[in-house]
Amino acid sequence: MAARPTIDPLAPFHPAVRDWFRAAFEAPTRPQSLGWPAIARGESTLILAPTGSGKTLTAFLWCLDRLMFTPPPAKAARCRVLYVSPLKALAVDVERNLRAPLAGIAQLAASRGDAYLTPAIAIRTQALRDAGLATAKPSNPATIAAALAHFDQPTLNLIASFQNAIVKNLVRSTFQAAEHFSARGIVVSGGVSANRDLRARMSDFAADRKLPIAFPAIALSTDNAAMIAAAAWPKWLARKFADDTLEPTPQLRLV
Repeated sequence: MAARPTIDPLAPFHPAVRDWFRAAFEAPTRPQSLGWPAIARGESTLILAPTGSGKTLTAFLWCLDRLMFTPPPAKAARCRVLYVSPLKALAVDVERNLRAPLAGIAQLAASRGDAYLTPAIAIRTQALRDAGLATAKPSNPATIAAALAHFDQPTLNLIASFQNAIVKNLVRSTFQAAEHFSARGIVVSGGVSANRDLRARMSDFAADRKLPIAFPAIALSTDNAAMIAAAAWPKWLARKFADDTLEPTPQLRLV
Protein backbone atom coordinates (compact mmCIF):
# COMPACT_ATOMS: atom_id res chain seq x y z
CA MET A 1 0.00 0.00 0.00
CA ALA A 2 1.48 3.34 -1.01
CA ALA A 3 2.17 5.85 1.74
CA ARG A 4 -0.02 8.93 1.81
CA PRO A 5 1.81 12.01 0.56
CA THR A 6 2.90 14.41 3.27
CA ILE A 7 1.24 17.81 2.93
CA ASP A 8 3.21 20.78 4.17
CA PRO A 9 0.85 22.79 6.46
CA LEU A 10 2.84 25.92 5.56
CA ALA A 11 2.21 25.49 1.82
CA PRO A 12 -0.77 27.93 1.65
CA PHE A 13 1.29 30.79 3.11
CA HIS A 14 3.27 33.47 1.28
CA PRO A 15 6.99 32.53 0.97
CA ALA A 16 8.03 35.31 3.37
CA VAL A 17 5.63 33.95 6.00
CA ARG A 18 6.92 30.42 5.52
CA ASP A 19 10.54 31.58 5.80
CA TRP A 20 9.82 33.55 8.98
CA PHE A 21 8.07 30.62 10.63
CA ARG A 22 10.79 28.12 9.77
CA ALA A 23 13.45 30.49 11.11
CA ALA A 24 11.52 31.05 14.34
CA PHE A 25 10.23 27.53 15.07
CA GLU A 26 11.45 24.00 14.57
CA ALA A 27 8.18 22.77 13.09
CA PRO A 28 4.43 23.43 13.21
CA THR A 29 2.63 22.06 16.26
CA ARG A 30 -0.21 19.58 15.85
CA PRO A 31 -2.93 22.30 16.21
CA GLN A 32 -1.17 24.32 13.51
CA SER A 33 -0.71 21.36 11.17
CA LEU A 34 -4.39 20.41 11.50
CA GLY A 35 -5.78 23.92 11.65
CA TRP A 36 -4.05 25.77 8.80
CA PRO A 37 -5.42 23.68 5.90
CA ALA A 38 -9.00 24.17 7.15
CA ILE A 39 -8.46 27.88 7.77
CA ALA A 40 -6.92 28.30 4.31
CA ARG A 41 -10.03 26.72 2.78
CA GLY A 42 -12.14 29.39 4.47
CA GLU A 43 -13.84 27.00 6.87
CA SER A 44 -15.05 28.02 10.32
CA THR A 45 -12.40 26.43 12.51
CA LEU A 46 -12.24 25.71 16.24
CA ILE A 47 -8.74 25.12 17.61
CA LEU A 48 -9.04 23.27 20.92
CA ALA A 49 -5.61 22.67 22.42
CA PRO A 50 -3.65 23.17 25.66
CA THR A 51 -1.87 26.39 26.57
CA GLY A 52 1.50 26.67 24.84
CA SER A 53 0.50 24.62 21.79
CA GLY A 54 0.53 27.58 19.40
CA LYS A 55 -3.21 27.87 18.81
CA THR A 56 -3.23 31.68 19.02
CA LEU A 57 -0.47 31.95 16.41
CA THR A 58 -2.44 29.48 14.31
CA ALA A 59 -5.09 32.15 13.81
CA PHE A 60 -2.84 35.20 13.84
CA LEU A 61 -0.38 33.95 11.23
CA TRP A 62 -3.03 33.30 8.60
CA CYS A 63 -4.57 36.70 9.29
CA LEU A 64 -1.18 38.38 8.84
CA ASP A 65 -0.59 36.49 5.61
CA ARG A 66 -3.88 37.72 4.15
CA LEU A 67 -3.53 41.27 5.46
CA MET A 68 0.04 41.74 4.27
CA PHE A 69 -0.07 40.04 0.88
CA THR A 70 -3.57 40.52 -0.54
CA PRO A 71 -5.01 43.78 -1.91
CA PRO A 72 -6.93 45.77 0.71
CA PRO A 73 -10.71 46.03 0.31
CA ALA A 74 -12.65 49.29 0.13
CA LYS A 75 -12.09 51.59 3.10
CA ALA A 76 -15.54 50.90 4.56
CA ALA A 77 -14.73 47.16 4.76
CA ARG A 78 -11.23 47.35 6.18
CA CYS A 79 -11.93 46.00 9.65
CA ARG A 80 -11.03 42.53 8.44
CA VAL A 81 -9.93 40.81 11.65
CA LEU A 82 -11.63 40.98 15.05
CA TYR A 83 -9.65 39.40 17.88
CA VAL A 84 -11.33 38.87 21.25
CA SER A 85 -8.92 38.22 24.12
CA PRO A 86 -9.00 38.13 27.92
CA LEU A 87 -7.62 41.50 29.00
CA LYS A 88 -4.78 39.97 31.04
CA ALA A 89 -3.55 38.03 28.01
CA LEU A 90 -3.94 40.83 25.50
CA ALA A 91 -0.52 42.47 25.85
CA VAL A 92 1.34 39.14 25.58
CA ASP A 93 -0.79 37.97 22.65
CA VAL A 94 -0.25 41.18 20.72
CA GLU A 95 3.51 41.26 21.26
CA ARG A 96 4.26 37.56 20.75
CA ASN A 97 1.72 36.64 18.10
CA LEU A 98 1.21 39.90 16.24
CA ARG A 99 3.95 42.52 16.49
CA ALA A 100 6.92 40.12 16.45
CA PRO A 101 5.70 38.08 13.45
CA LEU A 102 4.69 41.28 11.64
CA ALA A 103 8.16 42.79 12.00
CA GLY A 104 9.94 39.57 11.03
CA ILE A 105 7.76 38.87 8.01
CA ALA A 106 8.05 42.48 6.79
CA GLN A 107 11.85 42.30 7.02
CA LEU A 108 11.97 39.06 5.02
CA ALA A 109 9.50 40.35 2.42
CA ALA A 110 11.60 43.49 1.96
CA SER A 111 14.77 41.44 1.54
CA ARG A 112 13.02 39.35 -1.12
CA GLY A 113 11.77 42.45 -2.91
CA ASP A 114 8.14 41.44 -2.32
CA ALA A 115 5.45 44.09 -2.00
CA TYR A 116 3.56 43.99 1.28
CA LEU A 117 1.15 46.05 3.34
CA THR A 118 1.60 46.93 7.01
CA PRO A 119 -1.77 46.37 8.70
CA ALA A 120 -3.04 48.91 11.21
CA ILE A 121 -3.44 47.53 14.73
CA ALA A 122 -6.14 49.19 16.80
CA ILE A 123 -5.82 48.45 20.51
CA ARG A 124 -8.24 50.69 22.35
CA THR A 125 -7.68 49.49 25.90
CA GLN A 126 -4.94 52.04 26.67
CA ALA A 127 -6.89 54.85 25.02
CA LEU A 128 -9.91 54.07 27.19
CA ARG A 129 -7.71 54.00 30.28
CA ASP A 130 -6.11 57.32 29.39
CA ALA A 131 -9.58 58.83 29.04
CA GLY A 132 -10.63 57.47 32.44
CA LEU A 133 -13.22 55.20 30.85
CA ALA A 134 -11.81 51.77 31.68
CA THR A 135 -13.24 51.81 35.22
CA ALA A 136 -16.19 54.17 34.65
CA LYS A 137 -19.74 52.91 35.21
CA PRO A 138 -21.22 51.72 31.89
CA SER A 139 -24.72 52.64 33.12
CA ASN A 140 -23.81 56.33 32.83
CA PRO A 141 -24.97 57.67 29.42
CA ALA A 142 -22.07 60.14 29.36
CA THR A 143 -19.63 57.25 29.77
CA ILE A 144 -21.21 55.35 26.88
CA ALA A 145 -21.10 58.40 24.63
CA ALA A 146 -17.44 59.08 25.46
CA ALA A 147 -16.45 55.44 24.88
CA LEU A 148 -18.26 55.22 21.54
CA ALA A 149 -16.14 58.06 20.23
CA HIS A 150 -13.15 55.68 20.28
CA PHE A 151 -14.79 53.21 17.84
CA ASP A 152 -15.64 53.54 14.15
CA GLN A 153 -18.96 52.25 12.84
CA PRO A 154 -17.67 49.04 11.19
CA THR A 155 -16.05 48.03 14.49
CA LEU A 156 -19.25 48.75 16.41
CA ASN A 157 -21.19 46.67 13.89
CA LEU A 158 -18.80 43.76 14.37
CA ILE A 159 -19.03 43.99 18.16
CA ALA A 160 -22.84 44.09 18.00
CA SER A 161 -22.92 41.09 15.65
CA PHE A 162 -20.58 39.15 17.91
CA GLN A 163 -22.70 39.89 21.00
CA ASN A 164 -25.89 39.01 19.15
CA ALA A 165 -24.50 35.62 18.10
CA ILE A 166 -23.31 34.79 21.62
CA VAL A 167 -26.60 35.83 23.24
CA LYS A 168 -28.63 33.79 20.73
CA ASN A 169 -26.50 30.72 21.40
CA LEU A 170 -26.74 31.08 25.19
CA VAL A 171 -30.51 31.53 25.10
CA ARG A 172 -31.02 28.60 22.74
CA SER A 173 -28.75 26.26 24.72
CA THR A 174 -30.23 27.25 28.07
CA PHE A 175 -33.84 26.60 27.11
CA GLN A 176 -32.99 23.41 25.25
CA ALA A 177 -31.34 22.15 28.45
CA ALA A 178 -34.29 23.35 30.54
CA GLU A 179 -36.70 21.42 28.34
CA HIS A 180 -34.52 18.31 28.26
CA PHE A 181 -34.20 18.15 32.06
CA SER A 182 -37.75 19.39 32.78
CA ALA A 183 -36.39 22.30 34.78
CA ARG A 184 -38.88 24.12 37.01
CA GLY A 185 -36.94 27.37 36.88
CA ILE A 186 -33.75 29.05 35.69
CA VAL A 187 -31.14 31.07 37.54
CA VAL A 188 -28.86 33.16 35.30
CA SER A 189 -25.67 34.08 37.14
CA GLY A 190 -22.05 34.96 36.61
CA GLY A 191 -20.60 37.98 34.87
CA VAL A 192 -22.61 37.32 31.71
CA SER A 193 -25.85 37.93 33.62
CA ALA A 194 -25.03 41.65 33.67
CA ASN A 195 -25.64 41.85 29.93
CA ARG A 196 -28.90 43.74 29.33
CA ASP A 197 -29.64 42.08 25.99
CA LEU A 198 -29.19 38.62 27.49
CA ARG A 199 -31.51 39.49 30.39
CA ALA A 200 -34.20 40.78 28.04
CA ARG A 201 -34.10 37.77 25.70
CA MET A 202 -33.93 35.26 28.54
CA SER A 203 -36.90 36.92 30.23
CA ASP A 204 -38.95 36.90 27.01
CA PHE A 205 -38.24 33.22 26.37
CA ALA A 206 -39.06 32.32 29.98
CA ALA A 207 -42.33 34.27 29.86
CA ASP A 208 -43.38 32.52 26.64
CA ARG A 209 -42.76 29.16 28.30
CA LYS A 210 -44.19 30.22 31.69
CA LEU A 211 -40.89 29.26 33.29
CA PRO A 212 -39.70 31.19 36.37
CA ILE A 213 -36.36 32.91 35.84
CA ALA A 214 -34.16 34.87 38.25
CA PHE A 215 -31.23 37.24 37.80
CA PRO A 216 -28.97 38.64 40.53
CA ALA A 217 -28.74 42.39 40.93
CA ILE A 218 -26.19 43.94 38.58
CA ALA A 219 -23.90 44.61 41.54
CA LEU A 220 -23.90 40.88 42.33
CA SER A 221 -23.41 39.70 38.75
CA THR A 222 -19.87 38.52 39.27
CA ASP A 223 -18.13 35.38 38.15
CA ASN A 224 -18.42 33.60 41.49
CA ALA A 225 -20.53 35.28 44.17
CA ALA A 226 -23.97 34.82 42.62
CA MET A 227 -23.22 31.24 41.54
CA ILE A 228 -22.07 30.28 45.03
CA ALA A 229 -25.18 31.88 46.51
CA ALA A 230 -27.46 30.04 44.10
CA ALA A 231 -25.81 26.73 44.97
CA ALA A 232 -25.89 27.43 48.71
CA TRP A 233 -29.51 28.65 48.93
CA PRO A 234 -31.19 25.18 48.75
CA LYS A 235 -28.76 23.84 51.35
CA TRP A 236 -29.52 26.76 53.65
CA LEU A 237 -33.26 26.17 53.31
CA ALA A 238 -32.70 22.48 54.14
CA ARG A 239 -30.51 23.50 57.11
CA LYS A 240 -27.57 21.53 55.71
CA PHE A 241 -24.53 23.33 57.08
CA ALA A 242 -20.88 22.32 56.84
CA ASP A 243 -18.70 22.31 59.93
CA ASP A 244 -15.61 24.49 60.29
CA THR A 245 -13.35 21.81 58.79
CA LEU A 246 -14.72 22.39 55.27
CA GLU A 247 -11.92 22.94 52.75
CA PRO A 248 -12.14 24.32 49.19
CA THR A 249 -12.86 21.43 46.85
CA PRO A 250 -12.84 21.66 43.04
CA GLN A 251 -16.00 20.19 41.46
CA LEU A 252 -17.78 19.92 44.81
CA ARG A 253 -21.19 18.29 44.24
CA LEU A 254 -24.13 20.65 44.62
CA VAL A 255 -26.61 17.99 45.77
